[in-house]
Amino acid sequence: MKLNNVKIGGGGSLGKNDTDKVGCRPPGGNVGDSRPRAYSGTKCGVPHAAARRSAAYLSTAYLIAIIFLAASAGAENIEYPGTDLQAVLSDTFTDLAPDGKYRQGGTDNRDGWSKSLNNNVITVNNTDGGEIDYVYGAFYRITGAAPPGPLPNEITGNQITFRTGTARRDLYGASLLISNASEVLTVRDNHITIEEGTIGQVTGALVEVPTGGHAEVVAVGNTVTIIGAADVQSLVIGGLGSIIDVATAKTVVEQNSVLISGEATIGSDVNGGYAYVRQAETADVTAKNNSVTISENVTVGGNVYGGEARVREAGIANVTAHKNSVDIENGTFNGIIYGGSADAGSENGNATATATNNVLMIRNADVVQTGRMTGVIGASAYADTGAGNAQATVEKNEMTILDGHFVRDVYGGWADARSEDGKAEAVARGNEQTIEGGKFDGGLERVVFGGYASAVNWNGTARAVVEDNEFTIKGG
Repeated sequence: MKLNNVKIGGGGSLGKNDTDKVGCRPPGGNVGDSRPRAYSGTKCGVPHAAARRSAAYLSTAYLIAIIFLAASAGAENIEYPGTDLQAVLSDTFTDLAPDGKYRQGGTDNRDGWSKSLNNNVITVNNTDGGEIDYVYGAFYRITGAAPPGPLPNEITGNQITFRTGTARRDLYGASLLISNASEVLTVRDNHITIEEGTIGQVTGALVEVPTGGHAEVVAVGNTVTIIGAADVQSLVIGGLGSIIDVATAKTVVEQNSVLISGEATIGSDVNGGYAYVRQAETADVTAKNNSVTISENVTVGGNVYGGEARVREAGIANVTAHKNSVDIENGTFNGIIYGGSADAGSENGNATATATNNVLMIRNADVVQTGRMTGVIGASAYADTGAGNAQATVEKNEMTILDGHFVRDVYGGWADARSEDGKAEAVARGNEQTIEGGKFDGGLERVVFGGYASAVNWNGTARAVVEDNEFTIKGG
């Protein structure tokens, strides 16, 4: 077997690291296997091995025409304690949500709907230690049950304020999930604020299509704000748009944000906006203008993404991360920090991943994860396919580090393209990186690149390009 393996790094370096393994995606992936379904899948080893199998994408169950639903009931103002709990996703009456009909059949008997889908306000001040599992600002899920009437195409304006207490499972500002949806589904301007307490997972808003023909989802303007001594044991996501198994897919996640400060502890990843497609014949996925801001004495156990766009496997995959940002001042981080990340996986067609104009700012943080090659990436693009062409591009991204402690490698831009039989091209161009002060150690020689490109092809051609990257080091 012939192996063409081209790797180029440019823009300056501190030391050398030759531990990268052929067949491993850009550093990242699961932390503690805590990602939800939309995050599942192998990210290392032989890339997208599962994607090499044949798959049929059938959607013949039924087609639902979606029109805007004017809520028959007014928005709710809910306080807990003081409101009865319901059985929404839990098997017992331990969920907090607006009045509605839940457990109405469908997959796992979890279909249901809130009577009011917009502008609900929920406040949790659970000082008496009562048991809560899920909390929803609004909930709508149809996977097989008969809908109550015209289906909603948008959920908006819901607010959860979690003052104190324990929620053992998840908080969702809004959750909209419909199988075989034929129109665009949108979650917009839903918000969660957490002051203190212990919570399983937090998502500003989720929109998902599990199955169907053509599916299109949008998550825009959703936020999560965490202050004080909150303990989130798993993920924090500002806005999540997810499509699981359809013929054609389009996911757009934009202008979502996460802000964390105080003494908060996050057990796994933090993601301003996550756009995801698990399986489709063609997929177009974009995460843009999402942001994460972290300050004070926050501890994060997983990765941090300003915005992430990912296709796990598709016939044709086009993935873009554009103008996402991360701003960190102080704190301790045990994962990799990405300004923006684009990850395109194709079965045998073309895979294109593009990360442009993302911004990463770190001031005096402690990035101390172990067992990984890389600690900080201004932006990453990873494209992997079988018989098709793979194109990965990182361009015009900015990263600034002002003091801090880093025990793994630092990349202004990372481009990685892999193909078995087609063409692989990786380009790192016009990225800017500035480091002023800071400590880089960890027991091994550390590497700092302004731009990095790696192209691998087992039987075809491979090309890696690194050009016009700027790398400045001051002090240290």
